[in-house]
Amino acid sequence: MDLDYIVSEETKKLWAVELSLFEKFEEICNKWNLTYYASDGTLLGAARHKGFIPWDDDMDFGMLWPDYKKLMEIAPKECDYPFVFQGIYSDPYSMVVGSRLRRSDTTGFTKWEYENIGPEHDLGVFIDIFPLFSVPDSEEERAEQKEKVMHLWRCIHG
Repeated sequence: MDLDYIVSEETKKLWAVELSLFEKFEEICNKWNLTYYASDGTLLGAARHKGFIPWDDDMDFGMLWPDYKKLMEIAPKECDYPFVFQGIYSDPYSMVVGSRLRRSDTTGFTKWEYENIGPEHDLGVFIDIFPLFSVPDSEEERAEQKEKVMHLWRCIHG
């Protein structure tokens, strides 16, 4: 691990915006008693670096499906400017797999978003929120669930 990694001022500003998004996300989750988990690089950064991974530029969270589904219903109503919640029920340009909480007074988007959605859409700095699903105890039910997931994956990715 490179402990001498230098974090740019630009990255620190991005992290500050993402932390404000996390605070809004946490506020909504606490108000509605929703449980979330840090995931991916956010989890690794929290455990290994006590914050962000120095070279990471985003935050990822997961929620079990019942809480995630509730979040998709309530979050759009809980967000006032500059916060915007983009989910499959509230935004036709939402991510296929997850949702995003954005700051519309900023600019931050992926290459795919720029090329496929366009800069006129709300493309502020964001945090990702993904649904998590439980795994059945039965081996037969797990195999059936896996087949359904793989079918959806093939539908999405061709």
